[in-house]
Amino acid sequence: MQKIQRLINLFSALIELIIREKRLPQRLTENYFFHAPGYIVRRFQHQLKSIKSDTPVVYLPHVGQRYVFQILHLLSLAYPEVIFLWDFNINNYIKLGYEGRRLFSLKNVKIVPPASYKLPTEVVVSPDNNQSEFLKITAAKKQIIIENDVSQEPKQDSFMLPYGVHPYFLQNYAEFNSSIKKLRSQDRAISVLFSGATAFVIDKYLVERYYHVPSRDRCVEFLTENSTRLNIAIIQEFPERKKFNDNPGRYKDYSLVLCKCKGLPEKWLDELSTANFFLALPGSHMLMCHNAIEAMAVGTIPIISYENWFFPNLINGENCLTYKSLEELPLVIAYANQLEKTVIEKMRKAVMDYYDNYLNLVEVVNFIKNYQGCQLHLYINHEDAETLRNLTDKSIITRGGSLQTFLSIPR
Repeated sequence: MQKIQRLINLFSALIELIIREKRLPQRLTENYFFHAPGYIVRRFQHQLKSIKSDTPVVYLPHVGQRYVFQILHLLSLAYPEVIFLWDFNINNYIKLGYEGRRLFSLKNVKIVPPASYKLPTEVVVSPDNNQSEFLKITAAKKQIIIENDVSQEPKQDSFMLPYGVHPYFLQNYAEFNSSIKKLRSQDRAISVLFSGATAFVIDKYLVERYYHVPSRDRCVEFLTENSTRLNIAIIQEFPERKKFNDNPGRYKDYSLVLCKCKGLPEKWLDELSTANFFLALPGSHMLMCHNAIEAMAVGTIPIISYENWFFPNLINGENCLTYKSLEELPLVIAYANQLEKTVIEKMRKAVMDYYDNYLNLVEVVNFIKNYQGCQLHLYINHEDAETLRNLTDKSIITRGGSLQTFLSIPR
């Protein structure tokens, strides 16, 4: 009987994932059988075409999956056309993963095998100074060096790429920007919201050991155990999540709405905009998470334990509320619930201004386009826990690069 129930639960989870993500689980699809048709079509679409001499050349042999897409997306917005040097074979195609394969949605990115690229260029993008011979192009006027070690002190001519929204929204960034403008002025039905995957890590104490704040799973367990005392509404089933989407106002009297199951991506921004505050709990193996950025984009104020991972740092009481322990969580939630509307509105404006000035990809693209230097060290947080555990107050992720002030001009 237990085996039957386990199979039923597994089947229900599979159906929910397909409805929510519009795809099968990655563990079932990362093979030749599923990807051969898509590979053939995309290989045909990216045959070598005419290349202009000023087209940037991108070479990223040590950067994988969603970060390839993130970098190429940024450059595709900054330049009319981008050449991506990459061995386009089916093994590499599969290794890109679901998020990495979003790069094929970028219409102005052309894929060229590294060995066949001979033309000069004005911009070279690569992971380090030790480039292969074919990248040593004398005509290159600018070199953008991708740096992964965000724990180090910033080099000269450096810029920390702000952690951004999820690739789902990045892929349709113009639509995302249009949506957040409408949602910012929406009436807020509830006080504090948390939503996200839970019980998704093997070691729920890793975040605490590495960064000295409680992990998402530990916070959710604590809040669940104290839900009655703290007046918390818990949503843990997919059908109940839909009821929340249809009428969030029914939860207006709760101090916190705690959604323990993922919802529909297309409804996510609407859900975020129903709350005054978003409880931005850490990710699985690091503190930063896309949901904090997305919440700020729609004007929802983050309650956060890693305000110093932003540059400039977020400020408690101005554009965020902070906590550092499980014991502080009930206090900060209670504080958020008793704030006057005028105070909340002032904080909301500060959050939106912060997002517009420092996190909006449009500002980053403008910086890349207008940068006149010969060399740029572009740092990217590629979510490596062993690197991130070494952060100090001198690391680039917390203090910004030497060129970060280009995003600090008042608007």
